[in-house]
Amino acid sequence: MLIKAVQVQRNNAVHPMNEKISDDTVRLSYLAFPYALQKIEQLRDWFSKNPNML
Repeated sequence: MLIKAVQVQRNNAVHPMNEKISDDTVRLSYLAFPYALQKIEQLRDWFSKNPNML
């Protein structure tokens, strides 16, 4: 989900005629990044501790 949101933001920024990017959208995406990174690290840690759960 996060990756898709980043792709959409990137595509919209490169092709601004498709959609206008608001300051709030950029700000919220930026603020969400540390939380998303924390969750990714927790998931990575869980997978390394539970290799047989895949």
